[in-house]
Amino acid sequence: MPGFKCVVNNMVSVCKTTCGDGIVNFDEECDLGNMNGKLQQGCTSDCKIVTGFNCKNNVTSICNSICGDRLVVGVETCDLGADLNGKNNSGCSDRCTVVKGFTCNISVTPTVCTSICGDGIVAGT
Repeated sequence: MPGFKCVVNNMVSVCKTTCGDGIVNFDEECDLGNMNGKLQQGCTSDCKIVTGFNCKNNVTSICNSICGDRLVVGVETCDLGADLNGKNNSGCSDRCTVVKGFTCNISVTPTVCTSICGDGIVAGT
């Protein structure tokens, strides 16, 4: 059966799921195949969802970062949280991208965004 590896021992068949084959089975949270465990993909090498990601599983997984959770992962360049993303002068859009005229420090949680002085764009307060 696809997604399982079975071994016969003393005439008893023991089957386990195969993490990393791209097929999501009952004990796997996600399975991106050979992309499991790769940086910023959302699924660990043991088929668990990485914090900050949401994975939709049918037969295979599609993992996306969660914009609004204050964790900058995946394709996000900022994340101030659902209450501030997209607000005027926050510096971070509702899609977790840095707004033109701002710079964001993602080395702190939550992200801190400030307007860029001298860039010719009036932004911030």
